[in-house]
Amino acid sequence: MKKILLLVVSLTLVFTLIACNRDVEPEDRSLETLENWVAGFTLPTQISDLETLPSNYEEASITWVSSEESVIENTGVINYPRTYEGSVDVNLTATFTYNEHVLTKDFTVTVEVKPLVTNIREIPFENLANEYIVEAGELEIFYLNNEAIPYVNIESFIQLLAGAIVVDELDILVEDNVVTIVYEGTYEDEDDPENNEDYYYILTADFNHNTVTVNRFGFFSAISESTQTDFGMNLYTIDYIYNATDPVVFELSNYGMELVREYDDYLMPFHLANLFFTGSMFDVYYNHDKIYGIDTYQIYSSNNTSVVNKLQNSALNTEDIPMELKELTYNYLAFTFDHFFGIKIATDIESYYDVLEPNRDDYLGTNKQHYEQIGRFTNRLDDLHTSHIMSGYYNLSGVIVPSLSFATMGPRTRDFYNAYTLLGSGNCSFQTGRVRYFEDQGIAVVTVSGFTTATPDAFKNALIAIEEKGTIDTVVIDLSCNTGGIIGTMLQTIGFMTDEPIAYHSLNAGDASSSSTYIGTENEAFDFEWYVLVSPVTYSAGNLMTSIVKDMGIATVIGNQPSGGASSITTNILPSGAIIIMSSPLVLANQSYESIEFGVPVDIQMDNADINNHLTVVNRIVQNQG
Repeated sequence: MKKILLLVVSLTLVFTLIACNRDVEPEDRSLETLENWVAGFTLPTQISDLETLPSNYEEASITWVSSEESVIENTGVINYPRTYEGSVDVNLTATFTYNEHVLTKDFTVTVEVKPLVTNIREIPFENLANEYIVEAGELEIFYLNNEAIPYVNIESFIQLLAGAIVVDELDILVEDNVVTIVYEGTYEDEDDPENNEDYYYILTADFNHNTVTVNRFGFFSAISESTQTDFGMNLYTIDYIYNATDPVVFELSNYGMELVREYDDYLMPFHLANLFFTGSMFDVYYNHDKIYGIDTYQIYSSNNTSVVNKLQNSALNTEDIPMELKELTYNYLAFTFDHFFGIKIATDIESYYDVLEPNRDDYLGTNKQHYEQIGRFTNRLDDLHTSHIMSGYYNLSGVIVPSLSFATMGPRTRDFYNAYTLLGSGNCSFQTGRVRYFEDQGIAVVTVSGFTTATPDAFKNALIAIEEKGTIDTVVIDLSCNTGGIIGTMLQTIGFMTDEPIAYHSLNAGDASSSSTYIGTENEAFDFEWYVLVSPVTYSAGNLMTSIVKDMGIATVIGNQPSGGASSITTNILPSGAIIIMSSPLVLANQSYESIEFGVPVDIQMDNADINNHLTVVNRIVQNQG
């Protein structure tokens, strides 16, 4: 009995001890632990390589309050000062939280500047252009963050281009992180000073907001120097009317491009500088080894092989295109076609990103995918003024840019080539100045196949010969196979048809401004009744001549509506080195300021097959004269 009693007492004692222990909580040491962590946490007094401040330490979370949120955000993200700003002292308060305990600790740190430029190369410049005399030189090219995108100092870039643009007449001002380029003066009328016209163009590159602004889109062409060839020979301005609009702001951030200030260098991506500061018909081409000056006339020529070979010859010929350069090319394509493509105003396209996006992977793919996709893009635009000239200077192994074919043509382009095929053995085989006489009807037909520097004299000589016949009172100018050419020589040609000021109307797709220029010529007009014969092959300057003579009542238009072509051409050099020709923002218009992009309605309609038979054309004119 004693043993049993003792066992019961023992069990009772154990149970009591366990119960007592469960009622006593362990001592809370979490505050002491947090205090130790906070004491041990440090920051470097000089910050030069961190991306963000830590958000935790041991098991405690950390939040921050910064005295300079533009440098160190309250999220802990560090934005290093630019080189021109200098290092910045920042007071920080760190709040540490662990369980229910909260402690703070203050720090003062110096955030050092972090240069963006990681390489500077001095690259030789050689001018290949025929129409502009620009001296050889060198240009510093800046590279950021060890990437391949070339940047230039804006002022140095402009100074290099003396001879292509009016460098000595440009005022370059720098203030508050904004670069301003001003071109102002007076167009003087030597015969009548009362007709003097002041001009004022201004471009601002705002490095604070990453924007470029122009008061007039005409800035980009106005700064051009004169070409060596006088395409405006025998022409003079009688009057000029300009209908202004609001300034245009280019939001570069929307297109993944950035203006960068490094110390006292105000840097812009090379290809953006080329777009903004080289004038209307001159460009500079970067291929890593050299910078070349070229003009639109030579690169658009069918004899451009030697120039293309030079541009493509580079130490990078065996290399892949760096991803950042492919991305920039993709963005730059969207930018240039959104703001500098004359056809955009005739479409419902809000942004060319919408056109490019379905093939984005190709633009960012292999060299072959990238360059070939650029070619496909130009072919699909259905614009005869837009074409692919060349791929770039990176590895072109296996690259076959698809040529334009009936399968890939848009409807406008297809109509043009169908008509050209039909007229090819007839009207399109004749050269400018050829005359066919239909003396029984008192009619002569003069072919004007295009507008070159030789066209005005050839046309004049043909008219002299017709006049000497003494039997002709009606002249038909055959533009049915005229695909355009130089606007200046086209205007000279009209000068043989009228002594009245020639009214030349245009729109600017970049800023929606419009203008009218009234032009005189030194040519003496011939006294004939005039007709102009057109077809879907009639294009560009041929289309403009048709519009002018119809608006002014100089001639009756007979044939089939021209294919159109309302824009002059411009060169678009892409960051990966590909070159395309595209319709520029300068859009030709009729007297109502309506684009003539889709052609000019005729007064007397004829089928293409009948257009190809001059006798049929003459008989229709006789019927019209009634």
